[in-house]
Amino acid sequence: MHSGLISFSEGGIVNKKRLAIQNDFPIKPYLRIVRSKEKVILNFDLDFNESILIYCKRGTDVDFILLTETKETSYIDLRPNETGYSETREYKAVFRNNGEVLEEADYIQIRTKGRFKFF
Repeated sequence: MHSGLISFSEGGIVNKKRLAIQNDFPIKPYLRIVRSKEKVILNFDLDFNESILIYCKRGTDVDFILLTETKETSYIDLRPNETGYSETREYKAVFRNNGEVLEEADYIQIRTKGRFKFF
């Protein structure tokens, strides 16, 4: 395994993210978040991996909870806030290949406001 530097452009700003690379494929997902009034959209690349597992921790959760395993390149979280007030949500993901779970991503965080509104 060796490290690689992967660049991407988001909103006209070029960012660089160091990811672990195995056999020329990233083994650590990079999550991108899109905010909306009624949902949180997570975007990611599978990069030839079999699937991705998406986890979330929010409100009073102590641990991350598995939301889904998908072969798609995005996931939409439509859950309302637990209390109707602002809450912090943290998301993380891991790739799965040939039944093996690979290195987990760093988590990303969003602060939600009110029942469905995000800021």
